[in-house]
Amino acid sequence: MRLSAVFNALLFASAFVAAPALAGDDDDWLEDDKKDDGKAPPAPKADDEDSKEEDESALDKVTGGGETGEDLLGGEEEAGQGGPGQDTEAIYRAFVEKMKAEPADEELQGWEAYLVKYPKSLFKDRITKHMEDLEDSLYGTGGPTGPEGDAKDEEIDLAVPLQLDPVNPRRMLQAGFEWGLPDYINLYGDYTHPIRRDLAAHIGIRHRYTGWRVETGARWAFVKSTRTQTVCSLLVDFQINTSPVAYPVLRPILAAGKKFGRLDLIAEAGVEVDTRGKAGVRPIGGINATIAANDTVKIFLEGNTYQQWLDSPKGTLGYRFEVATFGLKFLPAGEGLDRGDLEVNIGATVPVSTQFWMFHYGSIMGQVTYFL
Repeated sequence: MRLSAVFNALLFASAFVAAPALAGDDDDWLEDDKKDDGKAPPAPKADDEDSKEEDESALDKVTGGGETGEDLLGGEEEAGQGGPGQDTEAIYRAFVEKMKAEPADEELQGWEAYLVKYPKSLFKDRITKHMEDLEDSLYGTGGPTGPEGDAKDEEIDLAVPLQLDPVNPRRMLQAGFEWGLPDYINLYGDYTHPIRRDLAAHIGIRHRYTGWRVETGARWAFVKSTRTQTVCSLLVDFQINTSPVAYPVLRPILAAGKKFGRLDLIAEAGVEVDTRGKAGVRPIGGINATIAANDTVKIFLEGNTYQQWLDSPKGTLGYRFEVATFGLKFLPAGEGLDRGDLEVNIGATVPVSTQFWMFHYGSIMGQVTYFL
């Protein structure tokens, strides 16, 4: 009995001493449970939310209200992360908006400075292409430099005559034929290359009334106004008549053309200076009127004169051959071909006044002009 009582007393004391330790372990387990209960971390402070909203608002201002869209140079890009010499989408789009109001020369300088500052720009290829377009508009033949374009760089869509010389210096390839009764034939081809918007050089071959000629020269538009749709040009050709007799010919011409809505009017006056002794100077020139019936078809009427005045024992003799040409111009369009890039002409020529000269009794003509 005494041993049993002593054993029970020791067991009770052990339990009493262990209880506080077990209670402490329970507290640790509870703390661990609180740490790993899977709940989300605390919400960010209000200041962080305000900062994020301000950044998004700033980007919306330069990208158009948060929409992706296209900028001035076209296309879409993923936002960059930034870094040494590298921009971001927000920086790039803000600069695009800034440059929109600048003239072409200042915009070009602005983009040059931009690439100096951001040589690793995410948009470098696009910027380089746009700078090339700006340089073309300033120093080359050029075209529109933005969505609306620059009026001073737009080309003037002036009619190209058949019997007369082209008035407007622009890049074009031309070929045609004239077949007259009884045995007159004229085949010709010509390429015009612009040096500037108002100056071009050309080279070609043509059969004129005096024979086959190799022709080259310059076309300078000392007036070329998109606002008034007017072109005034000096055309100076140096030609070699190759058959039946070889001799050089100088051919200066003053020409003017103007658009009046759907009507194009052209006038030319000049001379051919024949170097063969007393062959002398031949007055040349003519007029052309072309009216657009619709976007695809135009109607033209043209007249030109070819004269020569020679002194003889009986007085001055006047040689002349004057004709009228009329027909249709077609402006086809299709895949890869915009309307106005190609001009197809079909017409007929009739002599209206002659003296001593009669090169043909009438002819049919075809001409194709491709504006490159």
